[in-house]
Amino acid sequence: MSGEFSPNPNDPRVIRTRQLIQDAFFYHLNKKDFSAITVQDITQKATINRATFYAHFADKYELLESVLSYAFQEYVLKQINVGAH
Repeated sequence: MSGEFSPNPNDPRVIRTRQLIQDAFFYHLNKKDFSAITVQDITQKATINRATFYAHFADKYELLESVLSYAFQEYVLKQINVGAH
């Protein structure tokens, strides 16, 4: 995470805010190319201010990396679980 402080990832407010950011990001990814998406687009759709976005992510590239990393981890865990049975 970025910004001047690191939000507590277990805080329900942080979880909710990160979900709002990710939902807004996916919404815009379905509407236009990644290069055309701005932080302002994401924050407006998520109904948060830019400072809140930057408290969680340095930029949209870090948000993309976070989303892809999570998706990859979930995929690997599913593959491991399938292989274990």
